[in-house]
Amino acid sequence: MGTLYEIASTPAAYATRPALRGEAMFEGEPVTIPFGPGRLQHCVLWQPASLRHDVPVFWFHGGGFVVGTPESMIDAARVYCSQGYRFVSVGFRLAPASKFPAQVDDAYNGVNAALAWLAQHGRAAPKVVVGGSSAGGQLACLLGYSGSLARKYGFDQRRIAGVVSSAAIVDADDLELRPLRTAHARWACVDLPCDARDREALHRALLPFSPIALVSGESAGDGDRWLPPFFSIEGRCDTLSPYAHQMAFARALDRAAGRPIAHMEVMDDPRWQHMIGTVTIYRHDPRTFGPLMRLFRWLEAIA
Repeated sequence: MGTLYEIASTPAAYATRPALRGEAMFEGEPVTIPFGPGRLQHCVLWQPASLRHDVPVFWFHGGGFVVGTPESMIDAARVYCSQGYRFVSVGFRLAPASKFPAQVDDAYNGVNAALAWLAQHGRAAPKVVVGGSSAGGQLACLLGYSGSLARKYGFDQRRIAGVVSSAAIVDADDLELRPLRTAHARWACVDLPCDARDREALHRALLPFSPIALVSGESAGDGDRWLPPFFSIEGRCDTLSPYAHQMAFARALDRAAGRPIAHMEVMDDPRWQHMIGTVTIYRHDPRTFGPLMRLFRWLEAIA
């Protein structure tokens, strides 16, 4: 069905009515936690009306690093808060104004700032879950599986109890980072030591930000790593976050850990492609929608 279906299905995805609505699952208003001067350099914390878990969920929105806001994750916030989890949506600057990997900087700085805020307000979180959809899922995987980035940002990777993905970009080569050519200008969405027009050079430069490379040994320098368990909801027909790449990442994780730590929820419906999956996944009822029911059982077991 491919790209044409993705384009045609996008309005329907955004028009899907959420199963959970209103504010009953929240305690009070959401809290904004700034970590930089930029318009999107802040986290939004939703507190559940009934806290049942000490492990908060940190989430990164999708949008190819070019669109989205932390406030846009209200559907996911309702679902996680309805299950008793604190939910923190981490914002990040967008390309092309802020070129990749500025978004990686914001992911780590945002999580560190939110953890500090929680500790200062008597809600310290020794363990956390990180997750995201599409490009945001790539950020979550970097927090979970890049030892070199964790050391760079002073992040204790062993605090991560698990990584949740909704069609994450697990192979950085799948990112839409090709230059935009116009009659008068050429720009790229990356700020890396390479010519963005050279795809081979860009591939090499992106390896430290490619989750599958990090766990399969293609990117050196990570040393001994903590590998948290991984839960992914992925469409078999997804053309933007290919199913084959998701499965290769899951197998690489299991090999690196020496045991099964990757759980794949595979959606066989051919309509469940990238936009349908990433936009509507948290518009389902977690009490009746099988993948979400299994996700929350998994979270109970690992956290």
